[in-house]
Amino acid sequence: MSHRRRFCIFVPLAVTVAIAVYCCLLPPAGVPQEYVDIARAPSIDPDYAGCTIPPNIAPLNFVVGETGVEYRVRVYGGKGEGFVISSRSGRIAIPMDKWKAMLELNRGGDLHFDVYTMGRQGRWRRFSTITNSIAREDVDSHLVYRRLKPVHTIYTNMGTYQRDVSTYRESPVLLSDPGSRRCVNCHTFVNNNPDTMCLHVRGPGKAAMILAKNGNATKINTRTDFNARPASYTAWHPSGRLAAFASIGVIQFHHAVGNSRGVMDLASDVCLYIVDSNRVTSNREMADPDRLETFPTWSPDGKHLYFCSAERVWDDRPGVPSEYHQIRYDLARVSYDPATGQCGKRQTILSSGETGLSINEPRISPDGRFLLFCMARHGSFPVFLKSSDLYMMDLETRRYWRLDINSDQSDSWHCWSTNSRWIVFASKRRDGLFGRVYFSYVDPQGKARKPVLLPQRDPEFYGTFIENFNAPELITKPISIKQMALARAVESSGQADAAFVPMPPAPGADTRGRQEPPATQPRKAVKNDLKEAQRYYRLARGLARQGETGQAVEQYRLSIECLSRSHAANVPALRELAWIYATDPSEKLRNGQEAVSLAARARGLAALQIKYARSDRARKHAKAAVPQLHDTLAVALAECGRFDNAAKLALEAEKLALDEGQIELAVKIRARVELYLVGKPYRSSRRE
Repeated sequence: MSHRRRFCIFVPLAVTVAIAVYCCLLPPAGVPQEYVDIARAPSIDPDYAGCTIPPNIAPLNFVVGETGVEYRVRVYGGKGEGFVISSRSGRIAIPMDKWKAMLELNRGGDLHFDVYTMGRQGRWRRFSTITNSIAREDVDSHLVYRRLKPVHTIYTNMGTYQRDVSTYRESPVLLSDPGSRRCVNCHTFVNNNPDTMCLHVRGPGKAAMILAKNGNATKINTRTDFNARPASYTAWHPSGRLAAFASIGVIQFHHAVGNSRGVMDLASDVCLYIVDSNRVTSNREMADPDRLETFPTWSPDGKHLYFCSAERVWDDRPGVPSEYHQIRYDLARVSYDPATGQCGKRQTILSSGETGLSINEPRISPDGRFLLFCMARHGSFPVFLKSSDLYMMDLETRRYWRLDINSDQSDSWHCWSTNSRWIVFASKRRDGLFGRVYFSYVDPQGKARKPVLLPQRDPEFYGTFIENFNAPELITKPISIKQMALARAVESSGQADAAFVPMPPAPGADTRGRQEPPATQPRKAVKNDLKEAQRYYRLARGLARQGETGQAVEQYRLSIECLSRSHAANVPALRELAWIYATDPSEKLRNGQEAVSLAARARGLAALQIKYARSDRARKHAKAAVPQLHDTLAVALAECGRFDNAAKLALEAEKLALDEGQIELAVKIRARVELYLVGKPYRSSRRE
């Protein structure tokens, strides 16, 4: 090698080494000693201010949104010296090792950011301190989510990924290859443990469940003569021996204005998949041909299956039903015996008629205390609805409330950590376009703290990344099965075809006609016979006045069955039947849950009457019935022991009655309110 060539190689190398040594020997950047105090918090993005953060989360890198030519940020807690980060651009990248040590040292305490900026004149400014809380409890170590590009009809490069929460390491679980037109969705795990998991794929000739267990992946065809639609929204039983899923027929459409995309279920049933025997089973309680059932989830003890259920208010016809915006889902459940495979009758836990909103995506905390769900104006696809908010229910009292962490954009797709102290959800709050993942701490009283956005290595990541994150699921360790094994199962021509077996009836159940028709069987058209309905109704009223309440119940039911479920003429019969179930002196006749369902249904139909009335006279007539319908729902809630909700609704009914000039009814409602306030239900006389 020539002398000149050696010189060209070694001199630049020596200069580089010298610069590196010099930088290492320089004292670390400290905070400025002279500065002007600015009496406000600095602008930073993401908004990592006032949040409660997991002690095992990756560094919260951010960008300082203040003008300056140099930036310094001091990071410190109540314990330890802290450290200072220097930046010329305002991009603050926090060292991993120092961050982890700081969080561990200050677990359960506070974490502070002091932000300094230097202007062009060389003067420093210090802004008010940003303070975040560090929780004592970790969040589960890994997060699994889908990433989707903002394209409505092409599934290329859609994928499921897993992310180490404590670092920035992300790896694919299963990707949709270019040209595959494959949709990957609904990944779910047994008790947050990825050793047993499943996910679903849809696409031309490829709709299937992929079951991964003990390192092996199997392609399962869950469709049978009973449930001919692909499976979605799978929820594992805590035992891992079976899983509930929704068999759904979906239609997508677009609006001319506003949020352009819409999705609805044309048909949907909940079924159970028994792993060892490769069987599917269901019954009418969770797969009613006249209703839509979706979003199953299990109680932590495995003794109850919760799901969402809505009336099917349109007749079979091609295209998107114009009634799509009327679909609102109730929260329901059935009891389940894992030993016998039997389930009980469907109970309505929270009615959409009571809330006025559609209930979706129920998830129960692992300690069994709280049920997290979201509600939107209509439908079962809240991710596309700005009105979607997160709610919490105390399962001991069934009191529910809207969480303070909601935004004015869609908040949905939520899950729990195994210690019941963290929820993770997807929100479009940053820009209204892209779903992002947020962590929120939930205290023992069910109060959720200000959420923290999933941190990224690049502080400017969310300003340029144009993919949606959704369906986040927490797991306790990384998924061990390889992507290639899952892909082979997806592309395999062989699959295990599940067989349908009717669910065994519960003890004492009426087994007449127990065999369920296939869910794909066309529903019979309803023949509306208004005269016959009115005849049964008049007969029921007469029997009720004579004290023959049991026979009156049968006639009211016959009256209701003469008309379609959405027929407005059913309102009086629904109200009368709900009143009997809620207030009758006979315990044999009372059925609080059924009363709530009927009363809520009547109130919903009355609301539609008012909205679509063809004349002012018809609208006035419909409004006159509203106070009595509110009163009926209130007595039904009281029969279920939900006295706070009953009192609140009854006071609203009293005001409406006074507004309508119904003084006598208002007086009666006020007397019932006094009962609810002392925890007593209302009981009617036989001839009331």
